[in-house]
Amino acid sequence: MTLFQWVVAPLLTASAVVCLLRVRRGTLPRFGGLAWAAVWLGGTLLVLRPEVTTSLSSFFGIGRGADFVFYLSLVGGLYALLSLYRRMRHLETALTELSREQALRDATPPSVPEPTAGASPAVRGPERGA
Repeated sequence: MTLFQWVVAPLLTASAVVCLLRVRRGTLPRFGGLAWAAVWLGGTLLVLRPEVTTSLSSFFGIGRGADFVFYLSLVGGLYALLSLYRRMRHLETALTELSREQALRDATPPSVPEPTAGASPAVRGPERGA
């Protein structure tokens, strides 16, 4: 085993264990937690057995295992970016709706000044006098 494998494999395994513990405590949804645990354990497998990436890459017609991992990371990163963008847009829309509702609820009607005695109801501009 290389130094990289000695360092990274336990970190990936610990990440999987943390996900599983969070699922057990109920602080992480079951499907999401199990999916992330599978990702971390899959990463552990690929770190400990790098020839697996070479086999997978040749199956998909890609020359090297490192290229295959890079392409998977690129697709995963783009998916995460689009997912976060969609979530942000949803939150912006919800915040706008809440702000509008609160503004309408808290709005007060404009005050109309009381007419003074002898004033005509028509609106006049400033009087020009000598």
